[in-house]
Amino acid sequence: MLLWTGGKWIEGLPAELKQLSAPLLFGVSAIGWLTIILVAFMAWLLAKTAFGRSFYATGDNLQGARQLGVRTEAIRIVAFSLNGCMAALAGIVFASQIGFIPNQTGTGLEMKAIAACVLGGISLLGGSGAIIGAVLGAWFLTQIDSVLVLLRIPAWWNDFIAGPRAAGGAGV
Repeated sequence: MLLWTGGKWIEGLPAELKQLSAPLLFGVSAIGWLTIILVAFMAWLLAKTAFGRSFYATGDNLQGARQLGVRTEAIRIVAFSLNGCMAALAGIVFASQIGFIPNQTGTGLEMKAIAACVLGGISLLGGSGAIIGAVLGAWFLTQIDSVLVLLRIPAWWNDFIAGPRAAGGAGV
């Protein structure tokens, strides 16, 4: 990203993009509703369809899923493609809320994403967990960040406090 932008922020984003984060219905923005609908759809897809069972089987035991006839390579391609789409949606949400993109955007968010998943009950080894759990884990970490800001605690404490929470969640 730094090479592509020359180390500069991306500014001058279209006003329509910023409008996506404006409250629309019940105080939730259009992009918020899109996210809620996508989470609900993906939760249904993974919990109630053959694709979801194949998805979890592939994550739990790749060899076992292959032996059962699951097209594991196709499942893995779909999983990584969905991951890319969700990352793109997260980028759009971020850009619509902030209105510009700083050159260090996303730095350090990998561990927060993993911590949110662990707090939400998703196995790091694969094969178990639910999207709703990951969403609740992310919400919980966001609440920690918000409370620390309200208490005027320096920002570097966020990770220090969230880390043991995630480790505790992994141990449960």
